[in-house]
Amino acid sequence: MKREYIHLTNPFEIATKDSKAKMNVIASDHDSRLEIGIADPEILALYTPFNVEKNIYQNLMSQWLSVKGVSKGKTKSWEDELDVVTKTTIYIWEGKIFSVFPKNTATALEIFPNNKSPLTASKYEERLIALTAFHLTLGNYPELADLTIEVGEKVEEIKLLRKVQTEYFNRINLAVSKVEAQRKVLSKMCNNNLSTLKIKFCDNIDLVKLYFDFNLLRRNVNDNDAIFQFNGAVEAGTTFTVVLPEKLAISANASCIFTNQSALLDLQFFFSANGSAADNPVMTTVAANESVTGTAAESGWAPGANFLIVKNTGAVTAEFEGMMVAAGVTE
Repeated sequence: MKREYIHLTNPFEIATKDSKAKMNVIASDHDSRLEIGIADPEILALYTPFNVEKNIYQNLMSQWLSVKGVSKGKTKSWEDELDVVTKTTIYIWEGKIFSVFPKNTATALEIFPNNKSPLTASKYEERLIALTAFHLTLGNYPELADLTIEVGEKVEEIKLLRKVQTEYFNRINLAVSKVEAQRKVLSKMCNNNLSTLKIKFCDNIDLVKLYFDFNLLRRNVNDNDAIFQFNGAVEAGTTFTVVLPEKLAISANASCIFTNQSALLDLQFFFSANGSAADNPVMTTVAANESVTGTAAESGWAPGANFLIVKNTGAVTAEFEGMMVAAGVTE
């Protein structure tokens, strides 16, 4: 097998091609290290374009993860509705049919040739097909006209939910393709910056380590461990504490999205080392029906802050949701 000469490979591409979260880890770390050195014009020249592309990547990651989260909800919606029909409503419909065509008569067997087994199949797609066929069969019997309309309306409702869910699958594919394209942009920029820094510090190559944590290249970063989604409801005049998972290694540059689902009041989000904290001078305020994207540092994160506090200073209960894309994962 032909192998590439190791010194001609891009180590950042190799390390991150199977983990989008890992690229976020490496890019966030490199960005922070470059920012510290921007007093040097040459470092500033590296930092400025890299920071722009890193921010683009994190925004695309957030959009992708948001669509993924919504898609899960849309999938559950149509599956739940189909479950209700094929596990509960079908027995009501069966009773209406048998009241006109008694069980085990020829007509009843035409409508239910395999009893109800196709409608209770294990796969949702098979059940939807069987339900559609059931509706078409009912159309052959004028005596069941009202039931035919009822079943038809339910079939169309489920198909519409299924269509929306399918559309979100397509959105996921589009979003993930954008993330992947931007991952390659950052991979190339990291490699170019490494080459530039090796030339700049050729007389003291150890200084290159100030701008990269090369251990991150070997770290195993699982996308699921690096992404944390949460939701809840906080009562009026109280706080709600979100405990961060142990595997989630938040850093100052971790990307955060906070969403206020209330239409009546603002919510405050801040990190704390104390799960019962009531305030933090650095916080993110999210207006009613709005979302705010920023870094963990902008919401008061500091080492040891393993809790996110959601504060409601209004007079009614408010729902919220959020997501964090960590800039590191514990070993």
